[in-house]
Amino acid sequence: MKDFSFVDETIDLNRAHTYRLSIQFSLNGFSFSILDLVRGKYIALKHISLVEENTYDQKGEKIQEVFKSDPCLQVDYKKVAMLVVSPKSVLIPSSYFKQQDLAQYFKFHYDLQELEELHFNYIQAIEAYNIFSLPNPVSNVIIGNFNKTHFYHQGLPVIDYYINNSPGNHTFCILSVYEDFIDIAVFNGYKLHLYNSFYWSAYEDVLYYLLYAYKQLNLELTENELYVTGNLNNKKELKQMINQYFKKVHFHKPPPEFTYSYTFKKDQSSHFTNLFRLNLCV
Repeated sequence: MKDFSFVDETIDLNRAHTYRLSIQFSLNGFSFSILDLVRGKYIALKHISLVEENTYDQKGEKIQEVFKSDPCLQVDYKKVAMLVVSPKSVLIPSSYFKQQDLAQYFKFHYDLQELEELHFNYIQAIEAYNIFSLPNPVSNVIIGNFNKTHFYHQGLPVIDYYINNSPGNHTFCILSVYEDFIDIAVFNGYKLHLYNSFYWSAYEDVLYYLLYAYKQLNLELTENELYVTGNLNNKKELKQMINQYFKKVHFHKPPPEFTYSYTFKKDQSSHFTNLFRLNLCV
């Protein structure tokens, strides 16, 4: 995704104490949004690509440059939250969770690299902890500028939102599309049945994992609803493939609980649905 900056003319950084800053980090990009808490309106959304920065140190340095140059990142906010977009996460039921065993849980599934640190969120809706990694050079930059930042994984707003906003007591599937991986979640009413991440490089990969999930859970392509969100900009072919196989498809837009600046472009803002939803659950 190319760099962009959408800023409403009503933004007043002297009133930042009434704003909430939400940051999103992935290995491909650094983004942030600003929510005016008084009006319930998103008044800024910016994205900076990190594709050309190959190492964790380089990504941290690029983000620090953004902090130094952007006035929106040089004021104090009422609250700062960061959403970490990564396929490397592990759900552990609360009855089995021990904080001293974080590394053991994580390493059972993934390699923990030298410059990665572990974080975790408690997801009350499913009584489980989500463990995820974050590059240390990136977290150092964030804490160095906003020392009270809370870190969350992208699984939190997905799971929390759909459990609390279930379309009914039936089974439905959620597809979240990111730059090089997808998340698939399956809910039965207000209960989570599946949450997993899969890497993809072609649209056929996305379709394969979706069809496999439906088959393994005995879901019907014509009956069980599929909700799609995430990075669908310039992915017309993927949308067509999904509509060809799944008959009850809903392409989700940013949450209606908020209003959004007219400066936001539809395609870009839809990519940040989970970032916007974060402010509904933390």
